[in-house]
Amino acid sequence: MDTTNYYEQFKHLFPGVSLEIRKTAFDGYFVSERGDVISTQRYSTGKILKPFKKLMHLSVGVGTPNRHHQVHRLVAKTFLANPDNKPNVCHKNGNPLQNHYKNLYWGTQRENMADRYKHGTMFHGDDHWNSKITNEIAAKIKQLAKAEVLSQRQIIEKIKADYGMEVSRSRITEIKHDRCWKHV
Repeated sequence: MDTTNYYEQFKHLFPGVSLEIRKTAFDGYFVSERGDVISTQRYSTGKILKPFKKLMHLSVGVGTPNRHHQVHRLVAKTFLANPDNKPNVCHKNGNPLQNHYKNLYWGTQRENMADRYKHGTMFHGDDHWNSKITNEIAAKIKQLAKAEVLSQRQIIEKIKADYGMEVSRSRITEIKHDRCWKHV
């Protein structure tokens, strides 16, 4: 990991601010400690790339051809050692838009998910953007399935009649055995 500070080369981009700036793994690209990505590909004096939001994280076009790279991963790969070779970059404060290297750490998928629960950024139930079943419907399915009075087919028909929604047999089984919708 190159720890050379390139601040002097780019201080004109950050008037009045002293930052640590390091070279990324991509030729002609640098990243600051707070997550500013600088390109010297087409700009000899450097230009700060404007990040865009993609799936809650900031990304930039880096490399040739331009590929989207998440800013927090660029910062972590440039500033943080990863001796245990952990695959995920986690945000200590739970805010995926704050990419200062002191707010990031390498973790496992399990650690990242635990962090999301801790910070309240893990969406589940009808808070999830892709949810088709509401908490009310899931609670009703769970109640009917655990009572074991109706068959799965009868539960499907009852949910369709009461809520106008079709539910698969596999979803009923997952809800009954708390493999999903555990919170209802």
